[in-house]
Amino acid sequence: MASASNKKKRFSAMYVNHGFGASSLSWLPALPSLVNRVGAKVGLGHDAAGFGFTDRPKDVSLYTSQASASMGLSLLKNEIEPGSNKNGNEMPSTETNVSDTSPPSVLLLGHSMGSITTLHMALQLPKEIKKDIILVAPALGIAPSVIGMRKTNGILSKVLRPFKQVFQKVFISIPLSYVLRRTVGTKDFWKKGLLAVWGDPTLLSDSDVLRFQWPSIGRGWEKGLIDFSRAQLLPKQYKDTDLLEKVLALPNTKVSVVQGTSDLVVKQNVVQKFFEPYKSQVRIWELQNRGHDPFEEKPEEFVSTVMEILGESSS
Repeated sequence: MASASNKKKRFSAMYVNHGFGASSLSWLPALPSLVNRVGAKVGLGHDAAGFGFTDRPKDVSLYTSQASASMGLSLLKNEIEPGSNKNGNEMPSTETNVSDTSPPSVLLLGHSMGSITTLHMALQLPKEIKKDIILVAPALGIAPSVIGMRKTNGILSKVLRPFKQVFQKVFISIPLSYVLRRTVGTKDFWKKGLLAVWGDPTLLSDSDVLRFQWPSIGRGWEKGLIDFSRAQLLPKQYKDTDLLEKVLALPNTKVSVVQGTSDLVVKQNVVQKFFEPYKSQVRIWELQNRGHDPFEEKPEEFVSTVMEILGESSS
């Protein structure tokens, strides 16, 4: 969590959601500057289940984007609900911040798969709250949607379920966990991977690599990653297009996109194709020669772009 300096605040809170394979630590290079320059009372974020240092629940449904959005909302609402703070006490009204009588305003940022979580958060927030949404390299329209699939609850399914669970554990989860520990948990794995997704590999530092590697010291991280992958096969509440359209239909809501022109993970043409039907409502801001993680690769350049999006001077 980051707090802004004691100047007039534009946003009641700013919330960030990370992408696949990362954690909330990925936003750390840009977070302090973002909070101060956009004028947010506080900057918040969390590690989605399966990543970072969040607990690894047994219920696979808790690894979905919808569940991650609910987790974020529980933190966000604690900051934007009037007259309360994280301890549930009355907040002193000594600062010249966002007017206590005006509806709260929030800045929501989502990266890659975290963009889906961000859109779900926007949809679940009260309509009167003003929402500025910035999606960075949004992984939308990429994964196949499984909508409305029903669970099989027949007798045969119930009889075979224990055998299926044993098979998954012995022949899939245990071997896969071993492989993940021997590969994903190493510094070399992350360094090679990040060098490939940075638009300018010379900007990659050891601290960038460590932010991705650190969560792998947590117990059971490999199981969390497996369960997250399993959760992506569960039925989704909305297709990505339907989710975006519902958010765009909200009052007091603006959606913008930031895309690196050298992104090899979510390529520029994929983003342009997905947002083409919404070009009158959503502007795509391109960062030349930046890769998949522009807020880590060149933090101040990214912050200046956010200021332009919000209509502020980038000086």
